[in-house]
Parts: sequence; structure tokens; C-alpha cells
Amino acid sequence: MSLRIRLLTVVVALITAALGVAAAAIYAEQRSYLYRRLDQRVIGAAAPLSYQLGVDAGVLSRSVPATDRHGRPLPRAARPAALDDDFLPAGTYGVLVDAYGTVIRGPVRVEYGARDRAVPQLPTRIPVSSPRGGPALMTVGDVHHTGVSYRLAAVTLVEGKGTLIVAVPSRDVQSTLDRLVLWELVVTGALIVLLGGIGWISIRIALRPLDRMGEVAGAIADGDLSRRVSPATRRSEVGRLGLSLNKMLRRIEEAFSARAENDRRQRQFLSDASHELRTPLASIRGHTELFRMGATRDPEALARTMQRIESEAIRMTGMVENLLRLARLDEQPMTSRSPVALPELITAAVDDARARDPERTITTELEPVVVPADANGLRQVLANLLGNALTHTPPGSAIAVALRREGDEAVLTVRDHGPGLPEGAAERVFDRFWRGQAGRERGTGGSGLGLAIVREIVRAHQGTVSASDHPHGGAVFTVRLPAEPSPVRVAPAGARSPAPAGTPSPAPADAPSSPRSPVA
Repeated sequence: MSLRIRLLTVVVALITAALGVAAAAIYAEQRSYLYRRLDQRVIGAAAPLSYQLGVDAGVLSRSVPATDRHGRPLPRAARPAALDDDFLPAGTYGVLVDAYGTVIRGPVRVEYGARDRAVPQLPTRIPVSSPRGGPALMTVGDVHHTGVSYRLAAVTLVEGKGTLIVAVPSRDVQSTLDRLVLWELVVTGALIVLLGGIGWISIRIALRPLDRMGEVAGAIADGDLSRRVSPATRRSEVGRLGLSLNKMLRRIEEAFSARAENDRRQRQFLSDASHELRTPLASIRGHTELFRMGATRDPEALARTMQRIESEAIRMTGMVENLLRLARLDEQPMTSRSPVALPELITAAVDDARARDPERTITTELEPVVVPADANGLRQVLANLLGNALTHTPPGSAIAVALRREGDEAVLTVRDHGPGLPEGAAERVFDRFWRGQAGRERGTGGSGLGLAIVREIVRAHQGTVSASDHPHGGAVFTVRLPAEPSPVRVAPAGARSPAPAGTPSPAPADAPSSPRSPVA
């Protein structure tokens, strides 16, 4: 059974119950009122009938009013005829019986010209009057079983010479009650139909948002994750449901988008990695083929061949290490955080760069800034940025490193004095395996992964990195990281013992080869 039918059933059941209770209450109240009026008629008919039976009303145990319905005094002879709206109901019956129930006088009947064969069924035992003096009342049937019922009262004579029995037919009361029941059934049925129809329309209007939600859910199930349900407000239960569903749909869409982007990046990564690894493998295979065919019998040629094989193997090893580092960053970004003093890290990285290229002029302009970060990750960022500047600028060109604080951010810039970025490189320089020269052939630079590693590490620290041409020439790389809210005294991060004189420092992720455009 649908929700609409269940709700309509509940609504109709409640309406029916309410109308039934109201109709029963009205019927009970009206019946009580009509029978009270009938009882008054029965009691009021005792005096007129007593005169018709030859009994003085003054000897009745129940007193007779001395005024008419307008409050005017009545003569003694006129009092009975003025009672109860000045007339008796048709079919009113009266009889005088003794203490044993034997009829002494009567019966008499009020017919107004219409012959009525109905006769009340007199009780075998005369009802006893109440202690307060009022006559006892009861309902009896018809002797001929015509379906007419009577309201009967027994009024005793003061002198003890008998009892006056008065019976008034209740057909008018019953007819009124029957009409009341009929109208109640008609009105109740009409109201049930009317209110049921209004309830059905109201239920359809109220559930229309759920229908729209169902349609949107069907579209989403078919693959359209951009759809949203409505209404989505806090003013109603359905609106709050819409808000929750939209929030869930946004998260699902984001999850699917992230998964699709991750799949795309993985496919691109595998394609680029296989392409990049093909070159050193082909070089190694070529030199081994020459050695196998005996083309390198000469000791000098053999030494050159082994040197080339070793060089390509080292380059391939570095590329594989960078690929593994990127894969680890994609799978589990850095979560370890501790206060790190950037000036100490930058000084150590600049010292390493000067050791690699003593002919370079590397200047620093550092402010004391502390950031919550992973020291090893930031060391990798500095080594890759400085290594990129050393690799892709002409020999002897200067490099400037600056650190300053801007609000809640630490801003690190590495500027070179080379030819600047190639056209359109600012947006792609941090892509994996991207190089400035046209095509995908290997150049003289690095593997194309150094700046990609920089971007992933900075992102893991909730920071940003960008590249642009400097107004006065060269390229500038800018790293922005969240800084500590106030200066904190910390030990220099990753302080290392000074290396012996002449000891070369470790190379960054992208080892330099020869001058070229300042890109990864």
C-alpha cells in the first residue's frame, strides 16, 4: 500500500470517528430533550383527562398550574384546557384504575377526528410514584403491535380511590429522531467524502516534494550526479530531508570526482613513467648490444660504454625514487607537524647549493619565521627549487632567496637571473614529466618530477606554490605556507654537523645536467 493511501485511510478514519462521536452526542442530547418535553406533556395531560373521566383535578396527587403559559391567572374550570400549549397530542389516552389494576372509568382518547386504533399496553403492576411526589414514568408498547410506543404516567388520587393512568404516543418524538438520524447519515457521508477529497488533495500537494526527490534520485542513479533535490530548507521536515540529501549528494559527487581525477592521474602517471623510463633503458640496452657484438673491444671504448650504462642507470634510479616519492605523497600526505624555523633550513639548503656550484652567487634575505611543518619535506622543497635554478640557468648567473612574513603566512621566493620561463609554462611547470622544449624527447635537464614533488609537498602543508617571470628578468618561484601565530623559540630543524671541506653535498631530486630554461 502506498504512503498516500495509508495517509488517506488514517485521515478518513479520524474524520469518520470524529463525525460519528459528534452525531452520537447530538442524537443523545436531542433524544433527551425530546423525551423531557414528552414527559412534561404526559404530566400536563393528567388534569384535562381527569375531568373527561369525571374526576376533579383537585384530588390528584400532583398539583395543576394556576396560570397559563403567558403567566395570566386561569379560572379553575379553564386550567386544564390551557395546559401544554393549550392542546393535547393526538392519541393521548387516559384511564382510571383501582389498586388492583381494574379499570374503573374510561378509557378516554384525544383523536381530533382521526380514528386511531392503537391502544397502549397497560402495565400489570402500577408504577409507584417517586418519594418527592412526582409520578412515575415508563415506556410501553401498543396492544395491537402497530409499532407505536407510549410514554405512560400513573397519578394517584389523594383520597386513595384509584390511580389515573395517562399515556401519550411518542410517534412524533420517534419521527423527529428518525429524521435526525437520516440527516446525520447524509451530512456525515457528505462530509466524509468532501473532507476525504480535500485530504487527498492536501496529501498529494504535501508529498509532491517527495515525488520530485524520487525523480532526482532516479536521475542520480542513472549517473547524473550534478542533480540536487528540492526543497532544501530548514522550515519543514521535507526541506530538512532535502538539505541532508543534498549534502550527501555533494559528498558523493566529490568522492566520484576525486576518484575519476585520481584514475586519470594514475593513467597519465603510468603513461609518462613508462615513456620516461624507456629512454634510459633503451640507452642501456644499446650499449650492452654493442658490448655483446664486440664493438667495444678497445679499452677506452669499453670504459666509455660502461660509464654511459652507469650514468643511465643512476638517472633511472633517481627517476624511480622520485616516482616512489610522488606515489607516497599521493597515497598518504605528510601528517607530522612540528614548529620549524625556516631561516635555519634555508641557510643549510643554500650552503648545499653553494657546495654544488661554488661559482654561483646565492644571496639570502631572511626574516625569522616559524611554520608548523615536516622538516624533511621542506628540505626536499628547498633542494628541488635551488637545484632547478642551478640546472636551468646559465653558469655564473646569480640566485636570490628571500623569506618574509605576510600576515599569517610565510612567503619564500627563489629567483634566478636566467632567460625566464618559456611561454605558457607558468601553468604547467609543476606538472609531472613536463619540460619546456617541444615534444617529449629527453633534454639535458632533469626528469621533470622535481617541481611536481615541490607542489605535492606544499599542498600537503596546506600551502601554495607558483611560478612567474620577474619584472627585471629571470624566473621566480613563490611558496606560501601557514605560519605560527607568534614567534616560537625552537631548535634549528634538522641541524647537521658541518661536512668536511671538499665533501660534495647530496644532489636534489632533479640532478642538474646543463643550462636550459628554468623549468622542472
